[in-house]
Amino acid sequence: TMKGNKMKKFALFALSLLLIGCSSKEPKASPHLDIEDSSVNSFLSLQSLNDRFTNGGMMEVEARFKNESSFNKDLLYKVDWFDKDGFLITNITTKWKRVVVQSKRDFNVRAVSPSDKAVNYKLRITTPDSDDKDIKTINRYEFKN
Repeated sequence: TMKGNKMKKFALFALSLLLIGCSSKEPKASPHLDIEDSSVNSFLSLQSLNDRFTNGGMMEVEARFKNESSFNKDLLYKVDWFDKDGFLITNITTKWKRVVVQSKRDFNVRAVSPSDKAVNYKLRITTPDSDDKDIKTINRYEFKN
């Protein structure tokens, strides 16, 4: 019947809206995010990742993660900034930072590019290795032989 078809179409439409609504709560992996130690994926979830240019032309990034595990976790993070040609922009502020993420809590990363030449970025996250445990300022792989 005509009435039955309309109801079926409405039900399908409502179901598709529901599915779209549910799937959008889980952010997709971002091309701007590089999880270098795959074990991090077992407890850390990306809640949001946003970027913009400030009035001064600097690129600004803000990411929010959640530690889904029942344990506090030790992490290292760093933002690599790239110019229009894809070259890495470095200065004294672009180094690894260490953070302890509390169990079941959010963890925010906020960073501003060191130069107005930055047009792209990669947020890198990993876990400290044994060499990093006693180091206050962590340079990690970039400067190790």
